[in-house]
Amino acid sequence: MLAKVSRLWTDHAGRFIRYGGVSVFNVLFGQSLLAWFIVIGMHAALANLAAVAIGTVPAYLLARRYVWKKSGRHSIRREVLPFWVLNFVGLLLSTASTSLAHELWGSKVLVISAASLLAWFAVWVAKYVLLDRAIFKVDANETAGPLAA
Repeated sequence: MLAKVSRLWTDHAGRFIRYGGVSVFNVLFGQSLLAWFIVIGMHAALANLAAVAIGTVPAYLLARRYVWKKSGRHSIRREVLPFWVLNFVGLLLSTASTSLAHELWGSKVLVISAASLLAWFAVWVAKYVLLDRAIFKVDANETAGPLAA
């Protein structure tokens, strides 16, 4: 059991910490956009859609380059499209929750923002697993480190 935990830590700690850091940036950026769009009078659902659409571009680029250390050509089929699909799932959940919050409590930025954050948190860990295992899959040689060779 301890060996499994140690292996999990060795394989994922750095990426997961970087993923968390990028997520903090993405949340601050996305929530700033969401708040701004609400303040200028957009309905919560439309504001959320615009914030996610704009925020997905830096989220993808940061995840690919900084978290998973991928460079070179982008694969539309294996990377870009699946990443956008995952964000679309988050978008659906967050739009439903922000729209519901707007209907129940009006244009209160903090309430709408909290609804959005809760929805995105629901997909956060699952998104990491899918990004790590399928979309930006890391080769065994990349995980093993320099001493393994």
